[in-house]
Amino acid sequence: MAMYVYKDKGRTKELYAKDALKEDKNKRYYCPNPNCDAHSICLV
Repeated sequence: MAMYVYKDKGRTKELYAKDALKEDKNKRYYCPNPNCDAHSICLV
């Protein structure tokens, strides 16, 4: 599992797992790997 995701499709704005909030759960995020089409975040 990645320690960060990107907030934008262009993959320029990072969101680190340690900074994620419960409110971030339903927003769309992008995988750090440009070849991956995953687009969500899981908060446990």
